[in-house]
Amino acid sequence: MSWAALLALAALASQEKPQEASAPTAGQALALILQRVDEPDDAQLAVAAEELARVEEAYEPLLAALGSARAPDEEAAPLGARQLELVLAALERLGSSRLDAFVAQTARAPRSTADSCAALRILGAHGRASDLPTLLSLGRMAEERAAFGAAEAVFGDALFALLARAPEAHARLRERFASLGPETGSAALRASERTGSREALACVHALLGLRRGLDAAVLQALGNLAARAEPDERVALAESVVPYLSSAECAEVLAAAATLGRLGQPDTIPDLIEVLVSGERTLVRAALAALRVISGVSLPASAQAWRSWYGREETWRQERAPRVLATLAKLDGTESVGDLCAWLRELSEHPLHRDALAPQLTPLLGHPRAHVRVLVCECLQRLGSRLALGPLAESLQDESPEVVAAARGALLALGGEAVLAGRELAQPSE
Repeated sequence: MSWAALLALAALASQEKPQEASAPTAGQALALILQRVDEPDDAQLAVAAEELARVEEAYEPLLAALGSARAPDEEAAPLGARQLELVLAALERLGSSRLDAFVAQTARAPRSTADSCAALRILGAHGRASDLPTLLSLGRMAEERAAFGAAEAVFGDALFALLARAPEAHARLRERFASLGPETGSAALRASERTGSREALACVHALLGLRRGLDAAVLQALGNLAARAEPDERVALAESVVPYLSSAECAEVLAAAATLGRLGQPDTIPDLIEVLVSGERTLVRAALAALRVISGVSLPASAQAWRSWYGREETWRQERAPRVLATLAKLDGTESVGDLCAWLRELSEHPLHRDALAPQLTPLLGHPRAHVRVLVCECLQRLGSRLALGPLAESLQDESPEVVAAARGALLALGGEAVLAGRELAQPSE
């Protein structure tokens, strides 16, 4: 047989021989597992993490998936939050020291934005307060490479998780805030605010004035955290904010007015009145809104009207209020109902100083006469001070159904639904 015929037979034989299926790559194998556990519960996550970790040469594809938030195969399907937790759990099984080395190397010289995102997710999941400088460095370097937009959400979530887990890290954020770029600084500010903690309040307050370009955002964050401030802290906070009412930056004036409204300090009324004189419509609206919130009254946008009203309020506070409060403190059950109603009505007509008046009225919730206790509940409701929430909640245990109803109504009017719900849940089942 000729060589040509032999070659033809060999070619025919090779065509008839079935092709063996090629083995899946590590990325394909990992993607199949991830696809199978879309929203794993804790038990499924643990099992799947072990399965992922057993795939040969899984480390690099898993690391790429953690950074890109996509499956490590050709289709590159987006990964959900629980799937990312699964990827990280598998990586940890392959060696936490290896991850630590990766984070350290990436913080020194990131190879890509995906690597930076992977390092950020690792720090967000397990970082300690001492890791905060590394996390901030990753964000700052991404900003320097003009790549922060791709990493911003990951940076913010990671920093929020670390600050929520280690509140003491807020102190380190304060120390390094001035060195951050505008994008990283803004994202760090938002992450701190998101925690809603007392540490965040102290941190944000300390950031005011450190970066003039970010002061409007800092003022806004301070306003959002104002509810966390104790009554005696609000004075110092307000004193820090008032100077921004005369800022040349409109955004700072707007944010300062809104924050002062939330802090609710009567002493800031004159400063807000001055903003009404500016004539700038947007600023006037912001100052007017703050004035109405703080004062509890709805006057027009007239500086003269507000000055007249404030003068009358100050005169009443200094001359008349002490006498009325002294009279109420001496109640012994023999006073006439008419006089008592008049005194309480007079107090309720001056809501500007509600936070100073409420603590002096709440002891009357223990008065021996039930109708007096009802009148006090109604007066506290009209005053509108949330400092009365605790004493009013105690009155839900009053032996008088009328007092309980009045206390419940006052709690609802003062935004104490959570207090009321907690009390009702604590009641024993019948």
